[in-house]
Amino acid sequence: MSVTVKQIMKSEIMEKARVVAGESGLDRVIRRVSFIDSPFTAEVLNEPGILMPGDFFISSLFVVKDNPDQMIEMLKLLLASDSSGLCIISKLFSELPLPLVNFANEHNYPVVFINQDYPYGDMIRDLLMLIIQDKEGMLIELKLNDILGINKDEGSVEKKMLELNDHFAKYVMAVYCRGFDLEDITTLAVFQNRINVVKEWMCVKFKNNILIILTFAKPDQDNLATKLKYVIHQMQQVSRRYIAGVSTLHEGLGQANRAIMEAMIASELKGSYDQDTVFYRDIGSYKFLLPLRDTPELLEFHDEIISPILEYDKNYKQSLMKTAVCFVDNDGDFSKTAEKMYLHENSVRYRLNKIREILDFQDRDMTFYEQLFIAVKLHRILNRIDGDNSTGAYSEL
Repeated sequence: MSVTVKQIMKSEIMEKARVVAGESGLDRVIRRVSFIDSPFTAEVLNEPGILMPGDFFISSLFVVKDNPDQMIEMLKLLLASDSSGLCIISKLFSELPLPLVNFANEHNYPVVFINQDYPYGDMIRDLLMLIIQDKEGMLIELKLNDILGINKDEGSVEKKMLELNDHFAKYVMAVYCRGFDLEDITTLAVFQNRINVVKEWMCVKFKNNILIILTFAKPDQDNLATKLKYVIHQMQQVSRRYIAGVSTLHEGLGQANRAIMEAMIASELKGSYDQDTVFYRDIGSYKFLLPLRDTPELLEFHDEIISPILEYDKNYKQSLMKTAVCFVDNDGDFSKTAEKMYLHENSVRYRLNKIREILDFQDRDMTFYEQLFIAVKLHRILNRIDGDNSTGAYSEL
């Protein structure tokens, strides 16, 4: 994940800065930071290394301060170099000339004003640190992807994990967090620092979310619960909404790839579990359904069971799918399902019998419930991932 203008505008570095033009271009990626305050012409575009794609420039615009046309020509050159934006130290200007604002807006080129009292040397240093940290994060993500790709070679996993952090201990578990605002660099840095202060732990961005690897010298369950409570508390401090998947505790750092996958799988089940933190140990059959969700066999099985139910609901304005989902959520308990849906228990039984009839399972009681449970859980997974709530049971929940 690269550093963008939008991200730095949310950082402490740019706390007193404001976007004055080109706001729709804030997703431009910053790859280098430079100070520019001397005249230059179009020839520099052909000079290697002077202007580069992704440059973010800091300037007082002193050399063009009295000539709006020259300002626009300068902006045209910066735009032609595919730079990411211009930060103007507001020493000579309180506002930009309107033609410059219009040009920047037309070309989605971010122009930022910052207080003249902010030392631009410090700004360059701080922005470069963000870029360096981002590159380091990308390298860590590549290494983690390699670790996840290792199959049954615990020695290789352990070796690569120790390359990431040579303080990692023997017992390992993972927490995978979705829902964080990764563009809020300052808040994210605060959270990471609170986790990484423990040398045996590591908190990094991974696959556009947050991965926390926790390791321990001993499998002390009381200590483990306390430490996990601390991690969850830190999440709550920096994010009002999050979904955290928690793996089981594995003995041996060579099991880290399993712990990471478990945490990622559990984190996908917010739609199925009415809580912010989902433990892998508690997700039952989802353990095998989630990894296999895209296989043709499971998709075909889903359609064979779910499609006739949805079609019936559509044609007859019924709520069989909603009933099936609630029934599965309540572990097949008719009384609890009726209570949740504000129905009489006989109404629930009638609807389940209607589904049995639609699917032609009248004489196969156990087979019906077994397949309905698996199909409904698979339906939840597919709805959650595809985000298509227009026809499924999700829209009714």
